[in-house]
Amino acid sequence: MGRTGRCLRDIFKETQILFWVFTVFLSSVSPRMGSVLAASAAPAPPLLPGVVLPPLPPPPSAGSGSGSGSGSGPQREAKNVLPNPGAFEQCHQTCKEVFPTQVNGVRLVLNKALSKHLQVNHSLQLSSTENSSYRFGTTFIGSGRAGPAELYPVLVGDVDSSGSLNAQVIHQVTDRIRSKVVFQTHQQTFVTWTADAEFRGEDFTAAVAFANPDVLNDSGTVITHYLQSVTPALAMGGQLVYQRRPGDEAAFLSLVGRYTGSNFIGALTLSRASVQASYYHRAGDQVTSNPAALPSALSSS
Repeated sequence: MGRTGRCLRDIFKETQILFWVFTVFLSSVSPRMGSVLAASAAPAPPLLPGVVLPPLPPPPSAGSGSGSGSGSGPQREAKNVLPNPGAFEQCHQTCKEVFPTQVNGVRLVLNKALSKHLQVNHSLQLSSTENSSYRFGTTFIGSGRAGPAELYPVLVGDVDSSGSLNAQVIHQVTDRIRSKVVFQTHQQTFVTWTADAEFRGEDFTAAVAFANPDVLNDSGTVITHYLQSVTPALAMGGQLVYQRRPGDEAAFLSLVGRYTGSNFIGALTLSRASVQASYYHRAGDQVTSNPAALPSALSSS
């Protein structure tokens, strides 16, 4: 009986040792199983009355950063997107619109809207120092919409009493590409015509224009523009003009920079032949309802 008891005690000890070895092995292979076994081996004490455990935080999603200030990928990309700088020729346009049109004499303009798409205008100018003239113009605006205040196509033309014609066609080819064609004649003589295409990206604008291209006489002018948003307020770019005619050719390069503040716009254009600077400052919203009526502006070249 004594020998049997000692055998049973040895078997019981070996069973305990094997059980703990097996438990350690499962804990090392599967942490979840180890936690389950540990929980079953040592149950948690009951909570005191009125004590509520806080909820566990949700598990982190895949791809989320460890920093507290880092957001998701699309949100970071949205913050880094720069605005489109607009057209190159509009860098000084806001300042130029402030100055009134100079007229020597008396000018009478009458506009009449025939429909929501068609409008006509009559312009009569009387002067003692220049020849008096009369101009008749028409404007047609299509039903295509490219923005809140942009409708396409647009056809604008006017003719004076001597038969001289000015006409231009503007059309939005796609969401990002816009084209324009301009014709000009003096009486019965053809003067010039220009065709250009403009591409507007997310944060840049690129354009190319051809003026009076003549393949037979090997002449014409090519103008390229590029304007890039460096920051939300600063835009920089350049213009390259290439002229060619029989026996002669020339190229001109100019650089432009524009800074847009909360109530002012400053622009500067530099080239080898000239310097043009403009500054537009809005006095305030309560000064006048027309934002281009009273701002101070300065332009020099």
